Amino acid sequence: MTVPDDARTLEADRAVWVAEERRRRRRRRLRRLVLTRRWERFGLSGPILTLCLLLTAGVGSLAVVLVPRPRTPPPAAAPLAAVPRVAVPAADAPAPPEPAPVLERGGDILGRRLPAAVLTADLGTVTTDDVRPAVLLLAPADCGCAPAVRTLYVQAREFRLSTWLVAPGGRDAASTAAARRGLDALDAQAAAGGARWALDPDDVLARGTRARGLTVVLVRPDGTVAVVLRDVAPDGRGLPAMEIALAALAPRR
Repeated sequence: MTVPDDARTLEADRAVWVAEERRRRRRRRLRRLVLTRRWERFGLSGPILTLCLLLTAGVGSLAVVLVPRPRTPPPAAAPLAAVPRVAVPAADAPAPPEPAPVLERGGDILGRRLPAAVLTADLGTVTTDDVRPAVLLLAPADCGCAPAVRTLYVQAREFRLSTWLVAPGGRDAASTAAARRGLDALDAQAAAGGARWALDPDDVLARGTRARGLTVVLVRPDGTVAVVLRDVAPDGRGLPAMEIALAALAPRR
């Protein structure tokens, strides 16, 4: 082998050798990164199977989220029950004292149809026979009961039941407008505008159900009263579980 007198004449060969070493190091790093040596030893079946499982899981998750599902229709009204209506006491009749909150236990209200009344609702005039099945919340003026109404509204929405906020109608135009504003504000604060509301000019529902404070009345599809719950705390404390009673108003098909 001839040894050159000047080492600079080997610079070209050195550059080629350095470039080849760089390529060799890059290939080694790449093989370590993508487990090429393992693939050469065990084959590609494991990584391909893992990739297929990941793709299947991803597609399945997207399908669950994005594919539209059939919506459960809201419970429909049934033919009106052929039973007596709730008796409406006189306007000056005193309400019997009871601790709060109280579930109606007697048969003079439960199982009977709501008393006949014409309500001035947010979307027009309705009768009590039109409000079924539903959750009626009889709310006195300035009740400060938005937390309790929100809790009841969320529970009713789970069963696709309408929630109605009902308050006494005013004696004149000014008081009626104030009552409307109060119900509208309660709806916006507690249900984000998702509830219905109505004014009861003669306070028939409150007298018929002997309402005290915030009163909950569950109405079956046939117009009969299923539950009456009086003196509900404004913050919703002490509310009994309503799921079973609400599910009875909206039987699943």
